[in-house]
Amino acid sequence: MQRRKFLSSSLSLGLCSYGLGLLLTSAGTAQAAVDVPANTWVRKAGPTTPLGPSGPNKHIKMTYNSGDRKVYVTGGDYNISGIENGASHEMVYRYDVATNTWENVLSYASSAKQGNPEGRCAPGWTYDSKRDVMWFGMGQNRQSAPRSGLQRGGLWSFDGKAAQDSVWKLEGPDVPNPYSTGSAKLPANPGADVWYMQYDPGTDALYAPYRSGGRYLAKYSLAGATIRNGVSKDNWSQISLPTPTNYFVGETSFALDTKRGKFVFYFPWPGRTETAPAQDRGETWEYAPSTNTWTKISDTVLPARCCFGMIYDSANDKIALVHGYDSHEGGIAEPLNAVWVFDRAPTSPNHHKWVHLGVGGPQPTTRKGETIAYDVANNVIVQFGGRGWDTQPDASDVYLLRLGGTSPTSPAPPTNLRAE
Repeated sequence: MQRRKFLSSSLSLGLCSYGLGLLLTSAGTAQAAVDVPANTWVRKAGPTTPLGPSGPNKHIKMTYNSGDRKVYVTGGDYNISGIENGASHEMVYRYDVATNTWENVLSYASSAKQGNPEGRCAPGWTYDSKRDVMWFGMGQNRQSAPRSGLQRGGLWSFDGKAAQDSVWKLEGPDVPNPYSTGSAKLPANPGADVWYMQYDPGTDALYAPYRSGGRYLAKYSLAGATIRNGVSKDNWSQISLPTPTNYFVGETSFALDTKRGKFVFYFPWPGRTETAPAQDRGETWEYAPSTNTWTKISDTVLPARCCFGMIYDSANDKIALVHGYDSHEGGIAEPLNAVWVFDRAPTSPNHHKWVHLGVGGPQPTTRKGETIAYDVANNVIVQFGGRGWDTQPDASDVYLLRLGGTSPTSPAPPTNLRAE
């Protein structure tokens, strides 16, 4: 395979300010950390490319690549005049926080190669540090048929270092969803939603929560795998979730706590719908993939019911939950713009709580905030895009946030039960 750096359509948006010490890039050169005050949103303009998410957009996904220290963006739902199938786009972009620069890594024209995957709205999209690739799958196909030559469904690797005609490789089938047949090893689907996927280096596997004939955490083992060339292998298996039946799973995000080697899930009650009132219930659980064990660690209830974003901030050892809806979007829902931080109790491991963080600076509009990533090199949360509601427009800007000491605000979220 030809390995080279592809740099085209570079969209310089100006240099951000520096002043928080020096970092070393992968090439060994000195690089200053971005100057983002603690607990303060810093707004940056979004990309200006005419064939990308430069206007209102939603359901785009981001993941942080620790190899080149950039955020990669793909998928989503946004319209471009004159472009066939104006949703769930196949393009891939990357954003460098340190230089505030966007690049088009995979163009619309190059993505149309025979056998490439069709773009998807709200896909699974995560970085594999062992193979230095991104993994892509699940999500929603919004067109009645794929663009000519593109494949629907499947689990794919994406190598941003390769030439544009060889960036995608088919690895396996999807988790079951309404738009593909999915894995034969998992239950048949009526109406699953699978929007999130994470890679765990400890078990060398991909994980995705879903609801289909039950509620499960799907696992795809990558042990011994190589990047294939159009050869599909089904390594999926399912793990039962510990939550009660009525907790919502399909659009529940989760984060990998790399210090403890555990995933952190916030499972909310779906909340109000057209026929049912909201219930103040929510649970936070840890899942240890190395031992396949679940532990409930909090019963703090948050306003966010679905479509929120979660990341692990390794510099501050904090889980952050951003934005989301106050109900499942299929019912009556309003978008949020709050930031919550998971505060671990040092002497009482089963009585942790979520703290509402008072954040200064220009506030992002209320939106579904699943489009977030954590830049480890610069110690910032990156928020891009997201869907507004009614009078709130869909977003096309970038917001950066560096966590500092938590600043709780009133009122505290309701709490029904104590975790045992």
